[in-house]
Parts: sequence; structure tokens; C-alpha cells
Amino acid sequence: EALGGHAKVPFSPFRGVFGGRVVTKTKCKECGRISERPEKIYDLGLAVPTEKAYKKMSEKGRKRLSVQKLLEDCMRVEEMSGNNAYACSKCLKKQPATKWLEILHPPKHLFLCLNRFAWDRTDGRSKKQKTPVFIDKTLVLNDGFLYDLYATIIHTGPTSTSGHYYTIGRRSEGSAQRHNEWYCFDDSRVTPVPHTVIDKIASSTEKDDRPY
Repeated sequence: EALGGHAKVPFSPFRGVFGGRVVTKTKCKECGRISERPEKIYDLGLAVPTEKAYKKMSEKGRKRLSVQKLLEDCMRVEEMSGNNAYACSKCLKKQPATKWLEILHPPKHLFLCLNRFAWDRTDGRSKKQKTPVFIDKTLVLNDGFLYDLYATIIHTGPTSTSGHYYTIGRRSEGSAQRHNEWYCFDDSRVTPVPHTVIDKIASSTEKDDRPY
């Protein structure tokens, strides 16, 4: 019952597969009031560190950079202060606060988007971040829901305004043997690929292909 959003919402096939519910909570540090902003989701965007930030990371930090870590970072408590202070409706002025995301109803099938296109203030345009991110084969959500990887969308191309998308995936259901049969879906072409191909693409620093 916890999967797929609130039961009172009319059922739709798309919502039944990908739909979930999250809530953003903000707590004023002065009065303790907690405001909540619930919303339905069909995907969840994860911020990818810029290439510049990646180069400054330690070797240990680079090895820990994975989709699981980005997911955990997405739900980490954020401090709000200074220019980013919270406009508290009880205090009637801006106050320091904390903000965090909670997943109320996880979706049956979790669709994650790696936000690789960041605005470059120097060039005044969107820039593709080719930061290597490890693609976990199993994700843990809310300390109880497990999601096994069965598809990854790849963007190939040097910039955010050019290139092409293709998918590497397998059957999400069926026998164990079919679970190990991976394919590349590139327009009308479907070709078998080894299960290690996603790791090879994700870890490469030479090519423009990046999991999205």
C-alpha cells in the first residue's frame, strides 16, 4: 500500500507504475514551526557534481560517487541562512531554518534523472557535466525498499544542445536467465550487450556517452 502514491487518487497505468508521493519539510530554527509541501512525482532529479567539483574531490570521494550517494544527498537536511533564509509565516520574517525531502509513498518503479546539464555563468549557456557516477545495480530507499536496475538512458554528445539518446536495458520481470540478457536500444536497432557495458560507460573519462 505504500507504493505508488495515495490510494484515493484515481488509478492510471502510468501513475500505477511510476507514481509516488514526496513531501518537502522546512523547520524554522526560531519558532520550531514545520511547513510541508507534498507533491506527486513520476521521477526524481539528482544533482550531479560539476566536473570542476569532481576534480577537487579526494580519491575516496570519487570512488563513493554513485547514484545511491546522490539519492541520499537529495534527502539530506539542508541549512537555510543568510540570503537563503526561510520566510517563516509564524515569525513573519526571514529566519534560519532546515529543509529536507521525505518520500512518503515510493513508486513501484523508480525513475531517476541525473541532472548533468548545468548553467555556465562564464559562457552564458547550459553545459553538459561529464562527471563519472557509478550506477548501482541495486538501490535502497527509505531503509526498506529495494530497486534493481533494469534500464539506463545514455546521452551521447559533447554538449547539452547536441547529441543523441539510447537505452541499455533488460526485462524487468521474468526468469533469472532473461534478467541477465542486456540489450542496447538505439532507434530501430536492438543489439545484445554484456552486462558490464553500463559500468564501462559510466566510468569512462574519454567518451561523451554518459548515463542520464
